[in-house]
Amino acid sequence: MKKVSIGILDGGYEGINIFSNLCKMYPNESYIYINDIKNYPYEGKETEVILDHVKKSVDTLLSYGVSSIICVSASIHEYCREYLETLDVKYVSIVDSIIDYVNVNFDQKNIGLIGKGYILSANMFQKNFRYNHLYSAASDDLEKLIFDKKTKTAFSFQKVRESLHSIINKQIDVLVIIDSFLDNLNIEIKEYINAGTILNVEKI
Repeated sequence: MKKVSIGILDGGYEGINIFSNLCKMYPNESYIYINDIKNYPYEGKETEVILDHVKKSVDTLLSYGVSSIICVSASIHEYCREYLETLDVKYVSIVDSIIDYVNVNFDQKNIGLIGKGYILSANMFQKNFRYNHLYSAASDDLEKLIFDKKTKTAFSFQKVRESLHSIINKQIDVLVIIDSFLDNLNIEIKEYINAGTILNVEKI
C-alpha cells in the first residue's frame, strides 16, 4: 500500500455504516475494515473466547501496518477494552466517542438509548452519561428486519413499535442508537420516538 491505513474493527455489522461514512467523509484516507461475522454475536461466550477472536482480527489489522484502530463495536469494546488499550497503535472507541459527545452537547438532558440487551445490561453508557432522565430500549429483534430486507413495511413498523414500547411517549432531548446499522430503520424509529435530536453516530 502507498500509505499507512486506518484499521476499522467490527464485530458483526454493528459499525458498517460508520465505516461507510468515514470513506465518504475522508476519501483520501486508506482503510482496512475487518469484522468477525463468523463468530458473532458474542453474547453468551466466555470472555477468553471472545478475546481470542478479537486478537486474531487485531493481528490481521496490525499485519497491514495500520496507524490506528477504530473500534466501531460496543460489544468488542466492552469485552476487550483492557487489551485494546495496550496496543502500540492509537486506539479509538465509538463507545468513548459517543459518551464524550453526549456529555458535552446534552449535559443533564433527557436521553433515549437503543441498543442490544446485553450492551444495555453492561451499563457502559448509563454509568458514564450525565443526564436528567435516561430511558432505554433493547433492539435485539430489529437487525433481522434489515437482513431480511423488510424495512419500511407494515411489519417493520409493528416490530419497531413493539421493541421500543418502553420509550415511546417519553420526553427525549437526544436519542442515541448505539448500533449505526439500525439507521436503516430511521423512518420507523422516527414514527414512534419524538426526540429533539437523533444522534448521528457515524458523524461523531
